[in-house]
Amino acid sequence: MKQITLMLTLAAFGACVVLGCVKRSEPANSPILPPTESTPKNSAVKPIKSPGITEADDSLGTWLAVNPMRIKMRSMWVSCGEINAMASGAHGVIDFDTLESNAENIARKAKAFGDMWEVIRDANREMATQAKAGDWFESRFQSQRVWSACTDCHVENWSLETRGFLPETIEGWIDDGNSLGDVPYGNLRLSSTPHFLQIMFRMVGFLQRAIGAIDNNDEKVVLTSAQAIHEMANEQLELWRSVERHARKIVETAARNDVLGIDASYGKMTENCRTCHEKYVQDERLPLNPLPWKYGND
Repeated sequence: MKQITLMLTLAAFGACVVLGCVKRSEPANSPILPPTESTPKNSAVKPIKSPGITEADDSLGTWLAVNPMRIKMRSMWVSCGEINAMASGAHGVIDFDTLESNAENIARKAKAFGDMWEVIRDANREMATQAKAGDWFESRFQSQRVWSACTDCHVENWSLETRGFLPETIEGWIDDGNSLGDVPYGNLRLSSTPHFLQIMFRMVGFLQRAIGAIDNNDEKVVLTSAQAIHEMANEQLELWRSVERHARKIVETAARNDVLGIDASYGKMTENCRTCHEKYVQDERLPLNPLPWKYGND
């Protein structure tokens, strides 16, 4: 009798899944980037239904505007808030698991950014080394590694809108069943802060200059260009490695169910964030400070 009851229960559950009775968790609302002057007039389209686009999306324009870089930054900022609250016992208890997980979130993202900048720095250094040795083929190959690393970052961290995708692009893919049809694409629309864009444009300018010098076997220009790229890449690398290092210390401390010393690691970690924001963002977005268990809640 129990076996029959169990079989009927499983059958009923299976029917619910097929008919859609089981409630699915809805994705969180995606951030919407402010429109730019170059936004196409026909970018606002009605929502469409497809296996890859849920009804929860307001429109394809919203879907394309999701910015992975900003999501990562906001995620790390929220984790700073969680570290603040959990380590201070603001909720009535010190939650070491949540404290450790949030510090790990920051460390993991900082490591990914650091790894990317390390590839750029090292490939750029090798490009200069091979040019100095007169191996122009290898020097050109290393320049391509620098370019590829930059492109990898763009694909991972830019919004689809920034990369030129339009709602009509995705609609064309869906209608054709593949991405090979003649569908429209928009122009590149950068949305980063002006000061950060400056170093990006400087880097690409010096890289293009180095590539031209490699083709002309001009060692001096390659070396001066590589030096300029190195300074920018190494600054970013050191910043992210420092964030990662101090976040890891918080992880290790929380894993021991201890909060002693977290304030020092947190302060050094967020100082890197503050320095970067002051230099490249220059607005009111700052890390969560001070630490309540150190300075009180006055």
